[in-house]
Amino acid sequence: MRDAVAGRAGDDALHAMAHAYREYVRRHPDRYLLQLSAPRSPAYTRAMQRAAEAVRGVLRSYGLDENQVREAHVAFRAAVHGFAHLEARGALPARPATANDDFDAFIALFAAGLRAIAPAPDNGGKGAA
Repeated sequence: MRDAVAGRAGDDALHAMAHAYREYVRRHPDRYLLQLSAPRSPAYTRAMQRAAEAVRGVLRSYGLDENQVREAHVAFRAAVHGFAHLEARGALPARPATANDDFDAFIALFAAGLRAIAPAPDNGGKGAA
């Protein structure tokens, strides 16, 4: 995911990150599920921390405070995991022609939620533009 979001921010980064996550699950569905219950070795923990920091960086790009970043990170992981897991197991409606459109709409809804909870930008007291 770190490579997918390098040099990106906001919706662009969120879409790239979500698609990278989904693509990994698509390519390695059993490995993905196994890693969810794998013992937490120091190497695994370090790798997860690096990935988590990439996710947090994207969420910070929306202007969220650290508490919001933490909450949005949990929501992002649960939401994308749920979509990708259900898709990998054939548990979503059988609509392969629209699967990418459905996923993009799903991420657009998540992005809209992030923008909605982000604090208003400080414009130096100049009032609305």
